[in-house]
Amino acid sequence: MNGSKPSIVDNIITQSQAQPWHEHVEAMLSQWATEAQQRWKAHETAATTFKFLHTWTGLPLVLICFVMAPLCTQFAASDRMRWVEMWTFLFCGVAQGLLYLVDFSARIERHRNYAAKYADMHADVNDTLQKPYRCRPLADVFVMRVKTARTHLNRNAPDTSVFGMSLTHFGEWHGEHGSSF
Repeated sequence: MNGSKPSIVDNIITQSQAQPWHEHVEAMLSQWATEAQQRWKAHETAATTFKFLHTWTGLPLVLICFVMAPLCTQFAASDRMRWVEMWTFLFCGVAQGLLYLVDFSARIERHRNYAAKYADMHADVNDTLQKPYRCRPLADVFVMRVKTARTHLNRNAPDTSVFGMSLTHFGEWHGEHGSSF
């Protein structure tokens, strides 16, 4: 075996030494599937919330501009209208700047992507657990694949809170980048 290719006997020995499908492996995978389903629903809820916020913050700004255009021309000589015009356009500028910084549409997209990834993981685990033992992949290989995907998703998924960054999240980010106050 030193320096030679593995034979069929080596492959059979390797497969026979692989971890079998025990109840505790299935229980752990079921728990991971349940967690994936919860996170999938949380990301779907967050995406729906951001879509609602995107619609109801952008629409009033557009309507204000449409209302102000004829009012500004109709009452252009009025000093009061000049002040209303100035404050309205300042408000619209600041609100558009905040909408640009918050970027609801990108958050919607990101949450939908992660919801789909969690849904795929949930379906993959459930489909595998419903198969007979002889039709399943090796337990070690499948558990490692799901564990890797789960770790990657949990590490990189966006926060599902509405405003995206809690104080603890900022503290973790701040600590990772090494600067301190």
